[in-house]
Amino acid sequence: MGIQKDLQGLCVLCVSMVAPLAAHFGRGRSAQTGKGRENKPSNQPGAERADPLVESLTMRLLLALLLSLIATPAVAGRPVPRLDGELIIGLKAGVVTAASIGEAADAATRTRLVRVAPGEEATAMARLARDPAVAFVERNRLLPPAEMPDDPVVGYHVTTVGLPEAWDLAHGDPSITIAILDSGIDATHPDLAGQLVPGWNFWDDDADTHDVFGHGTEVAGVASATTDNGTGVAGAAWGCTLMPVRVTNIDGYASLFSILKAVTWAVDNGARVINLSFEGIHSSTALGSAFAYARGHGCLVVAAAGNGGVYDPTADQPDVVSVAATDPADHHPSWASYGPYVDLAAPGVAIHTTARGGGTAAVSGTSFASPLVAGVAALLLSAAPDLTPSELEGLLESTAVDLGAAGRDDDFGAGRLDAAAALAAALPPPDTIPPTLALTAPTAGATVAGTVTVRAAAGDAGGIARVDLYIDGHRHATAAAPPYTFAWETTAAANGAHTLSLWAEDAAGNAASTSPITVTVDNPAVPEITALSTGHALPKHRLTLTGTAFDAGTTVTIGRKPAPVIARTATTLTVKVPRLAKYTAQPVVVTTSGAASAAATLAIH
Repeated sequence: MGIQKDLQGLCVLCVSMVAPLAAHFGRGRSAQTGKGRENKPSNQPGAERADPLVESLTMRLLLALLLSLIATPAVAGRPVPRLDGELIIGLKAGVVTAASIGEAADAATRTRLVRVAPGEEATAMARLARDPAVAFVERNRLLPPAEMPDDPVVGYHVTTVGLPEAWDLAHGDPSITIAILDSGIDATHPDLAGQLVPGWNFWDDDADTHDVFGHGTEVAGVASATTDNGTGVAGAAWGCTLMPVRVTNIDGYASLFSILKAVTWAVDNGARVINLSFEGIHSSTALGSAFAYARGHGCLVVAAAGNGGVYDPTADQPDVVSVAATDPADHHPSWASYGPYVDLAAPGVAIHTTARGGGTAAVSGTSFASPLVAGVAALLLSAAPDLTPSELEGLLESTAVDLGAAGRDDDFGAGRLDAAAALAAALPPPDTIPPTLALTAPTAGATVAGTVTVRAAAGDAGGIARVDLYIDGHRHATAAAPPYTFAWETTAAANGAHTLSLWAEDAAGNAASTSPITVTVDNPAVPEITALSTGHALPKHRLTLTGTAFDAGTTVTIGRKPAPVIARTATTLTVKVPRLAKYTAQPVVVTTSGAASAAATLAIH
């Protein structure tokens, strides 16, 4: 009924404004061309036919004024303050300037703020609408914050949307920034001071972003208050950063044009998520260009659906996630607006959050349902930073808890936010597949000696963390990177059978092992000198060595010179002492199959 009455009233207003304008333009045309309306008797056909140009102009003016109302609807239950003499002009695609505005429009949104004399807005809008380069003309207006009076403190929203389970997967990445376009943020609040990155004040056009109303601080705390610090409140994305962007006057009202400029600035300065907790965001034609810019540059815009408590027939704004509210029982509060533009719902009654000046406040409204969704969106980006805005919105909506009528409905949109389900869906499924693993060398049954290279072939899609070599059931060595090879010095092992096996773990903690294989170590025995027939000798004299592991190929050196073997048994070797310097001590070494004994000492006289 309210919308119907507004349209009826506008029609009366339009007729009252258009009639004199039409008469004026009709007279002007007759004076200039001498071809006004024909002076026919009133009883003849065509006596009351309007001049075609006047009739066309009349209809265009009426249409322009009707579109003006549609583009700037009143917020149900609240007056919408308009900024006298301020019009927002949107240009058609590919156009950056138009003759009727005289200056270039913003390149990102193809919009510009035009000032006219107060009271001349309707006439100026009609004039501007005639410019073929102009896509739309909209009155600049103030948007009220979408909040309700305080309710008792209840922290139910954290568990209702599954934030504790979501926090098991992600706390939030400081590189993911949530821009809070609002009344500023209290940078001295202990739960917010460490969360902030530089912002901007678009109301006063300076860098002062302190909170002039309190609403922005309350919104910011829901999105990203410092959490797990033993004090204050819990923010949804407490590891992410907050960008304070002031767009309001000291009464908490934001102008459309300050929001428009702030959105593109926040995107250009690194925001991945933008929160707008104001009434009527979804219904502005001008803001649509900024929202399209944000989505096209990888930034998700989340906005409050409003608190008028009535049905709003505005169509869905495709580049904004409009958030309605739920209460502790997952019901739709009587004050929450609803309609086809609602995309999602989230707790918005008695939300415990940060308050300007320190401390906490219990607040209600879609103003606080919206930053809860924005915070969870930032968590999703922290876990999967390559998600596009469309993919983000899809995850938030596809994992929501269906409330109300089955499927999408005007009260809850896709349903009530479920942070845990959204995070689980954003992350790849857990890796439960063990790595592939094989022992490629030596082969089972092989006979080995000396230094043996053990080779492993290991692979996994998520990466191998480590490969261990086990010998006779005991871990012998570890390789953390390919190639997975191990050097096994078999001379330290007893001759005979030994088992080899491998164990590997991938990056996800999945493990695999090989069955043991058996190899035979067959190293020649190391010879040993147990005695010399004399402790001193002369060159060319004979010397007998007693020991073990002597065979037909055993050789002897004295002073590193060969000592020819004259006679040998299994335990003795008789050699001729080579010519060496007298009165020196020389080492005697026996070598069998490459294995050398410890040296014995012989004095040369």
